[in-house]
Amino acid sequence: MLQSRVRNNETRHKTMKATIEFSLPEEQIEHLAAVHGMDWKLALWRFRALLMNVNKHEIPTTTQQIFDHLLDDLESRGLSLDD
Repeated sequence: MLQSRVRNNETRHKTMKATIEFSLPEEQIEHLAAVHGMDWKLALWRFRALLMNVNKHEIPTTTQQIFDHLLDDLESRGLSLDD
């Protein structure tokens, strides 16, 4: 039993690697999406938190103000909806 647990623990801590290849410049958009994926996720997480806060506290705001906040956050991370 102890041997089984040790083996399972070793299996869980093995390092896994992944390699993604892109044909540049043809796949530039896909490449940038992969490279900046976590930045996009964090921006959406913060956007969701903003919307929840506005809703919870009934903060008067316009759709344009919320959209501008999103665009500012994206720009601060070097991201753009136009790319």
